[in-house]
Amino acid sequence: MTIREGIQIGDIRIRPATALAPMEGITDVLFRSQIKSCGGCGLTVSEFVNCEGLAHDVDRVWQKAELKINFTEKEHIMGLFDKFIDKFSKKDEKPQEETLEKPECSGWDAITAAFEELYPDQKNPKHYGVLVPWELGGDDPLTGISIYETAEYYHFVTYGLSDIFEKETDDPEISGYGMEFTFKLKRSCIAPEDEEGELRCICGILQEVARITFSNGELFRADEYIYTGQTKGIDLHQKSALTGFILIADTDVKSISTPNGKVDFVEFIGCTDDELLAVQNKTMNVPELYSKLGSDVTDYNRASVL
Repeated sequence: MTIREGIQIGDIRIRPATALAPMEGITDVLFRSQIKSCGGCGLTVSEFVNCEGLAHDVDRVWQKAELKINFTEKEHIMGLFDKFIDKFSKKDEKPQEETLEKPECSGWDAITAAFEELYPDQKNPKHYGVLVPWELGGDDPLTGISIYETAEYYHFVTYGLSDIFEKETDDPEISGYGMEFTFKLKRSCIAPEDEEGELRCICGILQEVARITFSNGELFRADEYIYTGQTKGIDLHQKSALTGFILIADTDVKSISTPNGKVDFVEFIGCTDDELLAVQNKTMNVPELYSKLGSDVTDYNRASVL
């Protein structure tokens, strides 16, 4: 086989007229430099980078791109991919339903079913999703957070720490990390004008804790606590005496068995600095502190029980 000496594309000269195809996990900077040094490749292509994340200027995606690309390389292009299907199809085109498969949502549906059993009149609760999913370079690992309401409190539940779509993890008995987070916030402790901000604030905290699990693999279980030593409150305006959390099994929603495995609902309860220090110093344990609190509903206005 004879390889052409070169090929011209606009102002770009590819010599020899060969290209290294993009291969995820293979065509990294080191591999490309080795191929180039052999003199047998005129054009190289990087590993794939998610163009959706680049378009939304997501820092994590740009960081990945910089790891996959040596911007000093000559005759080199970036490999891009877009997971979204038919995004740019014409509005008047009819979807080809026979070619589209309904996504698997058995894990998601199982969580929703557990909460709809508790709140049968709330089929469409307030829900906060993410613009760019974590797996596509987004900053928030949880796919979504739903908030159910009672006259007394808001009841948060996360979607994403377990296998909410198809089964992705190896253990057939456990779904994903085997947990989802919940939280109950007392309605009367927040001002009506702050409602949206306070709800988003808690969503942000749950995302932040979930990010630890996704980044480091750390699991959060009942009878544990989260204490960072911060002195500012966990509320929107950071004025509450509550600065961290103890964790218990959700008192209203029990563990569920889904097609993807078991899921525990780990409930967060806001606690004061001295309460958390008492647990940290082993003056008392989490069940003993919870017993003193007398409620699993977080009230930003309460004082320490110690």
